[in-house]
Amino acid sequence: MRSAKGMALSLIFVIASTAASAEDLVIGFADHSAPYVMPDNLDPGISVEIVREAFRIVGLDIKPAYQSYKRIKEQVRQGRLDGAAGAMPEGEEDLYFSEPCIAFDNVAIVRKNDGIEISGIADLPGHRVVAWQNAHDHLGGEFQQLFGDHVRDDYVQRYYDLADQVAQVRMFWSERADVIVIDDVIFDYMTSLLADDFEIDQDLERHRIFGGLTVFSVAFSDKTLRDQFNRGLAKLRQSGAYDAIYEKYRQVKQRPTRSSQLDLRN
Repeated sequence: MRSAKGMALSLIFVIASTAASAEDLVIGFADHSAPYVMPDNLDPGISVEIVREAFRIVGLDIKPAYQSYKRIKEQVRQGRLDGAAGAMPEGEEDLYFSEPCIAFDNVAIVRKNDGIEISGIADLPGHRVVAWQNAHDHLGGEFQQLFGDHVRDDYVQRYYDLADQVAQVRMFWSERADVIVIDDVIFDYMTSLLADDFEIDQDLERHRIFGGLTVFSVAFSDKTLRDQFNRGLAKLRQSGAYDAIYEKYRQVKQRPTRSSQLDLRN
């Protein structure tokens, strides 16, 4: 028979465990391609790890919730989520946005041996170009003008946009595309998955012709929580762990660090 002291200690443990669980923040993650958000993987993705570790530094734990981008900020407003990662400010005065914590670095990649010269978006027509689905809408501007659905010029017959980014990268490495338009890290991650299928030890040229990084923040309804996250994020960068998370998923030749490229808010 258990002693009263033992039962009391067990009760305290249960209460403490319940309280700790109740304190976990529920953070929504907007749909993004691997390796940024991967809900079914043991390694959950760059976005999840960065947000998790930034909060862990300030003594908070998170529980990820996976949402569509269209719903994620509204879920924060309704109190169903404590924060929404992968969000972009769009003039909302009722939400508090963190410093940028994730950035897409869209590039045009070519094989050096092909001798293709690219100095701007206008150099892409005439080559076999593969991009992600609806890339012309996301990139906008000159790229939209040249490759949008409204274009009827003959060169667009050599432009392909694919929903499956593994297929996109496979098309490039199988030399059925001359140029691949893609996020720098996604390309490296997908290439690592295809390393046994293709000769990937080739010199590549990566052209940054799309106007800089596309950055994403975490949106909060609570300013204090936003400030806590920003403090943790700053320490994560300072420790080198931020860049280590990116390199973990990149898995191939090292590139310039991402934290040094982000324009942080004051």
